[in-house]
Amino acid sequence: MRNLIVSSLVSLEGIHGDPQSWVGDYFDQQAAEESLAVLLDSDAMLMGRNTYDYFARNGVVTLSYANA
Repeated sequence: MRNLIVSSLVSLEGIHGDPQSWVGDYFDQQAAEESLAVLLDSDAMLMGRNTYDYFARNGVVTLSYANA
């Protein structure tokens, strides 16, 4: 059986939409490194449409992920 790890950026007020607009002051280099380590250690990543489109525009999504 596999583990399911859910990762989400949520403010104390419960805001979770458009994190690029508010997370900048809190998501420092250490947070980025920790998030990347979790991502690289995973076997798969389930994304919503907006996240997928964002990653695809920035060259993060490769054919190996898109066809999985």
